[in-house]
Amino acid sequence: MNHQLSLLPRQKQHLLSGAVHIPDWLSLEEQQQLLERCRDWAKPPAGLYSPQMPDGKPLSVRVMCLGWHWYPYRYSRTRDDYDALPCKPFPDELQALAQRALEDTLPQYAGRQMDAAVLNFYAPDAKLGMHQDKSESEQVRAEGSPTVSISLGDACLFRFGNSESRSGPHQDIELQSGDLFVLGGAARMAYHGVLKLHPGTAPAALGIRAGRLNLNMRETGFDDDTFDDVVKDFAQAFEGTVIKDLYKE
Repeated sequence: MNHQLSLLPRQKQHLLSGAVHIPDWLSLEEQQQLLERCRDWAKPPAGLYSPQMPDGKPLSVRVMCLGWHWYPYRYSRTRDDYDALPCKPFPDELQALAQRALEDTLPQYAGRQMDAAVLNFYAPDAKLGMHQDKSESEQVRAEGSPTVSISLGDACLFRFGNSESRSGPHQDIELQSGDLFVLGGAARMAYHGVLKLHPGTAPAALGIRAGRLNLNMRETGFDDDTFDDVVKDFAQAFEGTVIKDLYKE
């Protein structure tokens, strides 16, 4: 049976202090405009690619970055794990979009300067296991600087947990095209992941035939002058470890 989206109005909800979900935050026209920009950013050079975990297993999502290039478990200005190309710049339009999102969800963080975006493309069978976003600087994480996530395309089942353990307790919510999810403050280090997609649920007029795009914006806390020493220490701390369940089984 095909998954059916609810016809009932969906309300803004605070899942935890600092975790806010706003359904239908972007209008269809805004989604179409953002999708076109994402398609432009995803083109070569430095476009979508398939990252690998340190043990060689691939993520099931395809990824591209703006501002800073993310790959497990670090950032770089170049795509060091793939083709060494420079990361595309973080555009002013995304800075404005992130500020609008913070004003609508966690206004105490409005004014934080986002400097990186990770664009994830989920094919219909892709998933993303429970994980924490912890590649950013210690100060950024300690201050609870939010991550701002926007969904485009097919709906997904999103699992939101806590900051102590990936095993639970959990809350499962459906993220649909145009939804906003912001994770900051006390919830900044909460585990979260995507369990599955609901194929065929994207708005027909959006123009995505299959799959889901997730645009996630964040503040890294790094600058070019101090970055090398900071990321070297971070990488050494995680040497030999594997973030479980990020890759496709």
